[in-house]
Amino acid sequence: MKKALALLLTIAMLVMMLVGCNNTPANTPDNTTDNTPNTSDTNPTATDPGTAAPSVSGRTDVNIPLASIGNTLDPHDAGLMVDQYVINQIYEPLWYVEDDTSLTPRLALDYTVDETGTEITVNLRDDVMFQNGEKFKASDVVYSYQRCLDNFYRVTDLVGLVSVEALDDTTVKFTLDGPNSIFLTSMNNIWIVSEKAVEEAGDRFGAIPTLAGTGPYILDYYDQNTKIVLKANPDYWRGEATIKTINFTPMADSSTQLLAFQNGEFDFCNIPSADWNTIVSSGNFTTVQSPSKHVSYIGLNVGKPDNPLYDVRVRQAIHYCIDKESMCLVAADGFADVATHYVRSGFFEGAQEVGIDFSYNPEKAKVLLAEAGYANGCDVGTISVINGGGGRYIKIAQLLQQNMQDVGITCQIEIGETGAILTDISQNHTYDMYISGMTFTSSFADSYSSFGLFDDAEVQLKSNENIDAQWVDDMFIKARAEMDTEKRNAIYAEVEEYVHDLCCYLPVIHIQNLYAWDKNLNAAAPLNLYEVYNWSWN
Repeated sequence: MKKALALLLTIAMLVMMLVGCNNTPANTPDNTTDNTPNTSDTNPTATDPGTAAPSVSGRTDVNIPLASIGNTLDPHDAGLMVDQYVINQIYEPLWYVEDDTSLTPRLALDYTVDETGTEITVNLRDDVMFQNGEKFKASDVVYSYQRCLDNFYRVTDLVGLVSVEALDDTTVKFTLDGPNSIFLTSMNNIWIVSEKAVEEAGDRFGAIPTLAGTGPYILDYYDQNTKIVLKANPDYWRGEATIKTINFTPMADSSTQLLAFQNGEFDFCNIPSADWNTIVSSGNFTTVQSPSKHVSYIGLNVGKPDNPLYDVRVRQAIHYCIDKESMCLVAADGFADVATHYVRSGFFEGAQEVGIDFSYNPEKAKVLLAEAGYANGCDVGTISVINGGGGRYIKIAQLLQQNMQDVGITCQIEIGETGAILTDISQNHTYDMYISGMTFTSSFADSYSSFGLFDDAEVQLKSNENIDAQWVDDMFIKARAEMDTEKRNAIYAEVEEYVHDLCCYLPVIHIQNLYAWDKNLNAAAPLNLYEVYNWSWN
């Protein structure tokens, strides 16, 4: 579950990712704040995380909450959005995929693709230094990509990569196993690190401040439980950032986080849906309401023959019994859209708008259960839920439990620690069901590779004799090699219909991003990861 199992959010019927989550832009009512002063030390050190600046006037710091405690700041091992928000300020890829999916060069100047479509030659910038003072070179790019090939979260971004080599200090050649329609956009997810700095840090890389990036900010203080402080990189190749200090504070309790934001302790905040109208009507903040590339979904383990979930009719029954309209209201206070597909249409070329209709139909669910031999109902085990992201996933789990009970399916809910649940889902595969979310950043195929259906179908799928996991892999390989957009989209449509009908992953809702920030802060809320480098104070 790469990248962004990054992101898992949470439904307490009584109260509000990812990550996740996490997540995105569009509609914008614009309001403002009364500039309540912050109280903060502008010079935090590696032993003193500090607080916020004493006044708004002349401020050069910004204070941002994180929706949960992260796992690592190793850019190649980060699967949570809360980690990636921080990492994106420190590290850079060769180029970024913009909201409209166009490529913007960053550490690369340009690239060429040979006539066979199997060799991509990238010309690198020659004016970039790592934060440790070392020159950015092609060998660091090779090192970064080789490192990602060995990493669970990043390897699916590099499907089709045969080799990467430095032709000289400013030229890198990528060799692919065939024409590849998605490789360039997938490279957006590979942050470049300094080989020297990473090797010197050893096993502690990602857990201690390390000068391994080329980005506009340097990790100055890191306590994943309480505070993360970034300082502006004075030698950044695009020029030193206007915002000199970023103070990130992990704070999983959304009510506490919101109160701190209203009191001026935070300057930028993803607002809980239950409190959005209050924040907007206050007129104290700049507010942005927008759609997102995020999907909240239900994952089912189909690899246990002794669990009713092994039968596709039971999985389809669960999909039919989900009241997604109610989930939009209960889990996101109406600030969400019903998800009919895993990948939201309109954001990625190839994402489908129509297909199998799994609209709320409890009577059909009961018929399917009877056909599967469970006319009197069945127990499907445990729903694993991460307690984070404002409670959205807990709310979804609670409503799902009730929806299933209405048609005779019983289950338990288990709320657990993020790392343990993610390990259980992505590596141990011992779970029954889970509630999760993901935000996609690059391409349609990349979105599906995020849960292991590209070239390496998950063990659960391969463990079910009624699922042709190899066909799924082969179809994605075929689409990857098809450079004609119309033909490629036809392949995507066919494989998505098959996967959708399997009901191994049940899309539930697409949340809306609800952002607010201090009126004196010139910030932005893009579809993908934000860049504080582009922010400033009035």
